Order: sequence, then C-alpha cells, then structure tokens
Amino acid sequence: MVSRMGLRVFRPFRRSVRLDREISALLMVIARQGQTRFANKIAVAAPSTWRAVSATPDQDPSTCMKDIVFYPLAVVLGTGLLILALLPGIGALPSGPVSVGDGRYEAVSVSGLQVNRMQPGGNAALSLVEAGPESAIRIDVEADTLSDDPVLGPHFPLAADLEVQFSGFEIEITVRAKPGPERGATAMRMNYSTGRHGESGWQEFALKPDYQDYSFTYEVPVHRGDQGFDYLGIRPIVPDKSRSLLVEAVEFKRLKRWAE
Repeated sequence: MVSRMGLRVFRPFRRSVRLDREISALLMVIARQGQTRFANKIAVAAPSTWRAVSATPDQDPSTCMKDIVFYPLAVVLGTGLLILALLPGIGALPSGPVSVGDGRYEAVSVSGLQVNRMQPGGNAALSLVEAGPESAIRIDVEADTLSDDPVLGPHFPLAADLEVQFSGFEIEITVRAKPGPERGATAMRMNYSTGRHGESGWQEFALKPDYQDYSFTYEVPVHRGDQGFDYLGIRPIVPDKSRSLLVEAVEFKRLKRWAE
C-alpha cells in the first residue's frame, strides 16, 4: 500500500541565493508493508533521472539512488528548504503590541529596535533612526492634524497580558525623549488609555535639548469584560507648522495594587 503526503514549501519574499534549478515543492512519503529498517522513505522530486528510491521489477537498478546517497541528500535538501522558509523573518523589525509573555511585569522596558512597535494611529509620520542598541523612533506631526484620542495618534499598543497584569495597579510610565533634529518640539504630551475604562488624560512635559526621562503615575482601572489593548499615546506639542520628537525608550513600572 502506498500513501502520499504533500509538504508545503514556503516561498521567501527575498532570496539571498539564486539556485541553478528550482527545487521541487513535493516530497513523497512511501510506506512499504513488511519494511523493518524504516517505516518511511522520503522521495525527492529532483532531476528527472532520479525516478525512484528503489527499483521496481521493471526498472533498471542503475537509475535508482542508493541509500548511502539518498539519506544525506534528503537531509541537506530538507535543511535548505527550512532555511528558505525562515528567511523572511530574518532581520525583520519588531512590530505589533508590546508583550512580555512569561517575563517580569514589575518593570517592562521598550528600547532598542523594540521602539519600532509604535504605531502612527493618525496623520503622523514614524521612522526608526540610529538603528541598533541606541535606536529611537522619530515622530513627525503637523499642526491641527491629530485628534485628542490617544489611539488616533502615535501610540504603543499593549497586549492583553499587560492589560491583565496592570489592571487595578498603580503604574509609573517613563519616557526617554528629546526634540527631533529638524523643527524639534519644545514639549510633548503622554496619555495612558484603557479604552472604555478610562485614561490618564494628557500629561505635558517641557523638553530639554538632550535625552531625559519624563515620568507620571496612573492608577489603572480594573478591567471588566472582554480583554483588549491598553495604549500609551506619545506626541510632540505642535503650536504651528510641524514638530518632531525622538523617543529612545519607554518603561512601565508596576507599583502597588489600588483596587480589586
């Protein structure tokens, strides 16, 4: 009895190596009754001269791959396909909500390339600068273009695990920032929002020329019902034309519980 299993090959968005010939996307698993050494042999659709793993009664054995060739080759090709499948994720910048998973919730830090998790939310331009350990996210905003809703402007979304861990606690939010290089802002605003449960309101800070830490505390309401995202809105204050702001790091410290 012969059974076949199709294995999917993930095509990368970019290839760093061009192959001389396209590697076939189909691997066959052949299960043969009475076989005691191996439960399965994997047949690779490679050059047409390699037509089978073992000769059938009407086949010339000289056209078949021997086990000593087949198994190392199968391992090499399988490893190559796995690498090609993983290539799109190599070097990709972090994105999506801030999450800790199984980490520590007492002090959650967003720094380095992690600042790329900020989302524009509205008519704001974001760009990652000074890529590396000292990365910063640059925020450019024009006057009278953003709503007061912190989600409708530059913000860090916090995943459901942080929402649960911060619910009912007082937290301290610290943002390390400075004016941008062109039309640098002289002040910025921050607002921690829990959506329908409430928000901290906009907290304003005068900026110094170099990176400084700016902090405020907020008693996060107890979340009821479905889980969602909390948000930290950060934006330059724009009195006219446009202003830019550089954010190097954000830290959330969980302090004491204030409500159950």
